Amino acid sequence: MRRFLGGAALMALAACDPAGGFDPDFRHINSANLDTSAAARQAIAARPVADARGVISYPNYQV
Repeated sequence: MRRFLGGAALMALAACDPAGGFDPDFRHINSANLDTSAAARQAIAARPVADARGVISYPNYQV
C-alpha cells in the first residue's frame, strides 16, 4: 500500500509540470514489445484541408 501511495504521489507531482516534461518509458513493462512510434508520428500529422463542402477526410473516417 505504501508503494502504491508513493507512486500515486509521484504521478500527481509529475502532472503539475507546466512544460509537460514528465515522459517515462513504460515499454519494458509490456512483454509483447509493442511499437507505437508510427501511431505517435501520425497523431501529430497536420490536419487535412476541407473540401468544397467543408468535409475533412481522414484515412479512416470523415468529419
